Amino acid sequence: MSTFEDQPTSVGVATKTTRRRGETLTRAIHEATLAELQDNGYAGVTFGGVAQRAQTSRSVLHRRYPSRVHLVVDALLSIAPTPPPIVTSGSLREDLYRIAENAAIPQRHFGPEISRRIIGVTTEDLDADLVSASYASIRTALPHVMSSARARGELGPAEIPSAALNAPLIMVRSEGILREVSTGFLEQVVDEIAMPLCRATSNRPPETACARAAQPGAAQTQDSGGEPSLDPLSSK
Repeated sequence: MSTFEDQPTSVGVATKTTRRRGETLTRAIHEATLAELQDNGYAGVTFGGVAQRAQTSRSVLHRRYPSRVHLVVDALLSIAPTPPPIVTSGSLREDLYRIAENAAIPQRHFGPEISRRIIGVTTEDLDADLVSASYASIRTALPHVMSSARARGELGPAEIPSAALNAPLIMVRSEGILREVSTGFLEQVVDEIAMPLCRATSNRPPETACARAAQPGAAQTQDSGGEPSLDPLSSK
């Protein structure tokens, strides 16, 4: 970011724009936005301030981003850490804890203040982008985690509803909006929410599962692992 922090930040000071394109321009905009965010907070990020730091024009930014939140989210996603792949460990609790850790990565990276600001003004398309970036590894891992646990006898034969799979992840996301996500909180979610939900719902009596399946609108999209696919974790 030091390359762009030397640029004037006062909106009233004229600066010469530099014609850049493609990845070079995108990188300059990202770094300028992140610098403005660090120096001034979300409320202090303006198109004028970013344009001056990035040595470009406001019109260029407005063509790319319809709003400030689009500008900020794009910059944050450019530095968001990629959650590591989740490999089944032979223990359902350990696997669920790793999933909870992955779910906490965006909130731990951005911090509560930025998370609150974004959640308060984000749009449906931006929220989908954030969820996709944050939960891709979880969506991939969950079917394998559940089928492996079932094969080891840690879970019953009944399908686990998507609501039961989503609930712990939503709790982690909500915690990250309020405060830093601690290891103790993740352990509590796994031990008191995720594990009991998975065990209880997978051991439902067969007639209960059949009755639920017969209800209108109860059908759920299945993936290759046999568990319901995760729905987007919308903030709205």
